[in-house]
Amino acid sequence: MSCGSVKNHVADAARMWNAFPAAMSEFKYACPICGQHMKCDSSQSGTVMECPTCFQKITAPQAPATDDPKFIITGTKVGERPIPAVVANAEALPAPAAEKNFPGLVVVFVVLFCVAAGVLFVFHGKIFKSTGGPDNQGTTATNRQRTPSPPPPKPIVGLASVVFAKGNSIVIGAGTAEAEVKDPAQVSFLATFKADLASPLAFEGPVPLTTTLPGNDRAVPGATGEIQYHGSFQGGLVIGVKLDGLVPNHKYILTLNGAIQHEGNNNLPEQVSRNNKQKYYDFSPVMTDENGRYQATFGILLPAGPYEVYFFVKDTTDWKIVLSHSFFRFSVE
Repeated sequence: MSCGSVKNHVADAARMWNAFPAAMSEFKYACPICGQHMKCDSSQSGTVMECPTCFQKITAPQAPATDDPKFIITGTKVGERPIPAVVANAEALPAPAAEKNFPGLVVVFVVLFCVAAGVLFVFHGKIFKSTGGPDNQGTTATNRQRTPSPPPPKPIVGLASVVFAKGNSIVIGAGTAEAEVKDPAQVSFLATFKADLASPLAFEGPVPLTTTLPGNDRAVPGATGEIQYHGSFQGGLVIGVKLDGLVPNHKYILTLNGAIQHEGNNNLPEQVSRNNKQKYYDFSPVMTDENGRYQATFGILLPAGPYEVYFFVKDTTDWKIVLSHSFFRFSVE
């Protein structure tokens, strides 16, 4: 054998030896389901293998054309089209990581949902407010909690007298006179008035008293007063009277004064004169204290109907009006 032939055989052997490791080299590829890295011999490309982590059937990819360890190719789930090779960090594959973190996202969503539900429950009554209506006056429709009501009117301080007619009145709690009342209408009105003293209905006013009737009044320097009354009451009028700055220890008359053209005039018992149809009612004499003051509540029995009358405080010395209030309205049920 010639020297040239020997050299050719040696070269052919070297080429075969160098090609053998390449054909039989190993490479890594990733499971397309869970991202698990698996080793594969180049001779196993295209064969079906089982992922040791998720146990899915995977078709091994073709060996990569580079030896770069960062160049990771992905296998193909049996029955699907091959996934192109991608360059990625061998320690973290984005797509598989998202699948692994999916349960954590579910937990976060559930926690946020529970927090939102708790906030809605706590502030339900403030978020969904009632629009009102007959069934929820004083109460919210969502939580049925009663809203604060305005405080009831306070009873008037001072004496309390019931007036059945001129010259026929009794002071409440002053003795046995109440037991002597026998007339059914008077008994009923007395009971209603006493109940109102304990827990009064809403009052109109107080409204101030002035001297506003030129020719029929007399000014008393420093005199003041006010009245408050029920706009409607069963059986009569309930009126509170407060006077100040009058003559000390002096007698005055409290009067309801009508007018021909105003309602209630004909229900008052006394007539101004024979030729005048205007009527009035001197319903009670009063006595000021040593400081010229007086305060009391009156229940005045009256015929049913609407009224529009004056209120007068008259001096018994000359019957002049020292304090008054112009027409005020009330009704007797």
